[in-house]
Amino acid sequence: MPSAPFAPQPFTAIRSERQFAGLCVGAAAAAAGVAATEITAPSRGRARAAKARQLAAYLLHVAFGASLSSCGRALARDRASIRHACAKIEDARDAIRVDLALTHLERALLVQRDMLAALADGPYVHLQRRPTMTKRVRQTNETTVRTTRRLLQALNEPGARGVRSAVQDQMIAVLAPRNGVTVVRANAPVAAAEHALTQGLVRWEGENGASRLELTEAGRAHVRRLAADSASDGFRAQHSPIEPRCLDKGAAPVLCNEGESPLAWLARRKDRDGRPFLAPSQIEAGERLRRDVTQAHMLQRVTANWEAPIASSRRAGEVGVHVSQIAIDARRRLARAFDVVGPDFAGLLTDVCGYLKGLEIVEAERGWPPRSAKVVLRIALARLALHYGLASEAHGPARAPMLHWGAQDYRPDI
Repeated sequence: MPSAPFAPQPFTAIRSERQFAGLCVGAAAAAAGVAATEITAPSRGRARAAKARQLAAYLLHVAFGASLSSCGRALARDRASIRHACAKIEDARDAIRVDLALTHLERALLVQRDMLAALADGPYVHLQRRPTMTKRVRQTNETTVRTTRRLLQALNEPGARGVRSAVQDQMIAVLAPRNGVTVVRANAPVAAAEHALTQGLVRWEGENGASRLELTEAGRAHVRRLAADSASDGFRAQHSPIEPRCLDKGAAPVLCNEGESPLAWLARRKDRDGRPFLAPSQIEAGERLRRDVTQAHMLQRVTANWEAPIASSRRAGEVGVHVSQIAIDARRRLARAFDVVGPDFAGLLTDVCGYLKGLEIVEAERGWPPRSAKVVLRIALARLALHYGLASEAHGPARAPMLHWGAQDYRPDI
């Protein structure tokens, strides 16, 4: 049954749910630029009024701690609609501007509540809730999980750290450098930080005066799992650096595991001068050789050949299997590359770039001294990049000499 319009009542009734709803409806109406009657109307109304109604329900539920049923009675809506409205506003707080605006709006409502309670000559009494695990408690837990996720994503940025806010009580401000200036990346309640601390996702570093909140390794892995899309496995994204990559020019990007190749590990290493151990041209040469090894069908098959027809008896072996033109071209490219680099470097490049063997395994198989395989591999990759015509930078004169093509005994006109 729809509730009656809000009417001014004495200050002694400010502790009632209807008065709390009146404060939230007035704040939401002023923020959205609509009339309060549009928010409390039984019909949905225009889109702006519906957004304002969701904001009012969220403020009543979060700022004043009213249950979903109480919010539904105050706004003449069912419990499911109130739950949906709170989830929509909470998801919108992922944006920094929305989060800051809602934080200031909540603080203003709480200040107004305390002022009205003081005029009524009585302390403010929070709405009582049963300590049992009700749906309201589960909804609060879901809100804490969402705010914790937003806090972890903000802390995952390079150079980000969390500190206690000097402006807002019981809030954590996440600071991050942007263009040489430290800015506030996000704000989260202290309850979200405590929830992350209990799970070992964050930790406090430093003394009390200069303590800062930072992500742990488990927290970074958790963020990678949360960032995994529906097309990839969350567990694999948590424990492996999965990145989209375009293997060929103009092709659709595919997900690749950046940690399965020894070249990816060497690409992150620095030499004694602080420069990358491998040049970008050397990494691209190794990846091109890896694609050719894969397309040439040089890797061993570990299962039955399901590409052959069922009636055929070729699944047990490769006898008489047709080799595509792509595989033939790849084998020709590999033969030319191996002829250029030589037989010694060819075996090393095949093991590391093709079969993805670790450098320790390569050193043990060949009897090389420790930490010598990466030096030999860099020389081999440099020779391979030269064969492919790859270079990190162009060398030559600033301008090419002017040429003029003419017939035999041609003389220009002066």
